[in-house]
Amino acid sequence: MNKHSLVEIISDRLDMPHEQVCSVINTLADVIADSLLEEERVVIQNFGSFRLWHQTSRPVRNPKTGEPMIFQPRNSVKFVPGKHLVDLLNRQADDMESDKA
Repeated sequence: MNKHSLVEIISDRLDMPHEQVCSVINTLADVIADSLLEEERVVIQNFGSFRLWHQTSRPVRNPKTGEPMIFQPRNSVKFVPGKHLVDLLNRQADDMESDKA
């Protein structure tokens, strides 16, 4: 799913104009990014949490040449799904397995 699809679905479910939904999604993304830049953890109840992750420098190999290199340190984002989301996904997986049987 991409941003356009997300806007379409939310717009249809809430009967809101696409422009308004797009603005809300853009604002949400900006607020999450700003919080992560401040090294704050972002928790969305029943969904999950985002946190800044500092990747350290480490030795790697260039996959094309096999040449050893050093992976430079950088920042990334980790998402940890909430219990409610994990339970929902596992319940659906269990339902799909029982349908196959």
